[in-house]
Amino acid sequence: MTQDISDSFIKNIIRDYYPSLIVVILNTGILPFAMFWIAIFERHYKRSYREKSIFVKSYVFLIINTFVIPTFGGFTITGIIKSFYFKKL
Repeated sequence: MTQDISDSFIKNIIRDYYPSLIVVILNTGILPFAMFWIAIFERHYKRSYREKSIFVKSYVFLIINTFVIPTFGGFTITGIIKSFYFKKL
């Protein structure tokens, strides 16, 4: 009996936090490497220019993650769709 309760609890946690887990993995793991490789393929003349390019991209990314993404944290997809739908009427 206790095994069923813990399994359902774990499944509920995974189901509820799966989308945010994907966002965290993208933000902390994949996107910094993507910014680095994008800066390499821009073919800067000097290494300092490439480092400045990475710095600017990281700074903009940090601002977006700090201010823009948390504002959407309280919304759900159905809530956003309903708000757009009712504004058009």
